[in-house]
Amino acid sequence: MVSMFTSLNSSEHGIIHGTFKNGNVYNQEALKESLITLPVILKKHGFFTMGFSTNPHLSKKLGFAKGFDVFVYAPFYDSQKLNKVILDFKTKYLKKDKKFFLWIHYMDPHWPYIARNPWMKEYANKDFNDINFQLLPWAFKDKYELDGNKDLLENLIARYDSEINFLDTKISSLYKSLPVDDNNLVIITADHGEEFLEHDGFTHGNNLYNQTTRVPLIIKLPSFMNKKGISIEDNVGIIDIVPTLLSLLNIPVEPKFQGKNLMPLIENGKTFKKRIIISELFKGIKNILSFTQDRWKYIYDFKTNKAELFDLKSDKDEKVNLINKNPVIKSSMEKQLKAHLESLKGKKIQARLVRPDKKNVESLKSLGYIE
Repeated sequence: MVSMFTSLNSSEHGIIHGTFKNGNVYNQEALKESLITLPVILKKHGFFTMGFSTNPHLSKKLGFAKGFDVFVYAPFYDSQKLNKVILDFKTKYLKKDKKFFLWIHYMDPHWPYIARNPWMKEYANKDFNDINFQLLPWAFKDKYELDGNKDLLENLIARYDSEINFLDTKISSLYKSLPVDDNNLVIITADHGEEFLEHDGFTHGNNLYNQTTRVPLIIKLPSFMNKKGISIEDNVGIIDIVPTLLSLLNIPVEPKFQGKNLMPLIENGKTFKKRIIISELFKGIKNILSFTQDRWKYIYDFKTNKAELFDLKSDKDEKVNLINKNPVIKSSMEKQLKAHLESLKGKKIQARLVRPDKKNVESLKSLGYIE
């Protein structure tokens, strides 16, 4: 989420922890004052900025209220409940004649997956009334031997899909209730996906395969631009959101931004040849980095020294490791990795560490972020 707000990769902005293990609290970095975020920029250019967060990682205490005129932290509210809170602010703050920026972070869909009807009835083939869906993800996986329980796994996927449908309806409902029209700019995206044992992991934060790193990015442009719906084939990242949004508003971008303005891709079909999209995972003892370039994806695990190379065009599920079968691409990616690591030397941001209180720790436990 910090990368989305700052157009910086996580190794650049330094907000990389926020995890807990075996009862020991590992501090989460807070946003450093020197970091320039999207709401700060928009506020400077006359926008009224509002933010609504339901995630304990994204709180005022951890710096996420920076740049917002109104910031509301409503931990674990589902989308229906959060929408009611947002609409309570509508009359006072959201006007058609006022430039406003509204950021909403919904927690559904997220573990523990809640069965939402009528979709659950359509997706599920079997009921599991005797299952404790409130366990931590890894405890759930072990207790119910999820690896060999195909029916239960399918039920979890159905629950997850039903939550996606539920959220879709709530986003639509909120949009219709806001003072907006077709000339407003709307962006919908996510900070991660979920894995259902495709690579032995469950939920997210386990690896950098596409199940968790390939997320939706939907941009609804103002109607006066007269752009028909198109799909971009280039690899892009959430760090591209801020430069793209600012270009549409004719606001200068910051020179330190690592993302790119996507409008050339949208307006004239331009491509970013040979561009590399970087994903990074720092969680507990995990230290993994991936590069996606054209059809190729390279993943390197610094703990195990394992390298993987996938051809996403023929192997979208990343099942066949070609690292020893394509020496040319392997060599190119290794050079890119070395260059990336060299670029980070001396750049580490010493972010202010924040120790969450007992209430936040319990909240994070319920989400599966803490053992």
